[in-house]
Amino acid sequence: MTIAPHSAPQGASHLYRAHAVFDPRTGTGAVFTDIHATPDGPRYATRKDFVYGEEVTVAEWTIPTDGLPRYEDEHAAS
Repeated sequence: MTIAPHSAPQGASHLYRAHAVFDPRTGTGAVFTDIHATPDGPRYATRKDFVYGEEVTVAEWTIPTDGLPRYEDEHAAS
């Protein structure tokens, strides 16, 4: 996802690129930031892992994760 605050100059969204992954199966996720060039192409330099229940910061936003849905345990109904 590309994130840019409304106050960012037009065309400046490339300064705020981040990728957030949420895994409702495990209740965990990761935020990838700081894209940089490598010989094999662009890569994220920073990965910050989190568990549901923590607040996650992506660019200028803080996202609460305590209310995110989780997959039901398939063995719980047995």
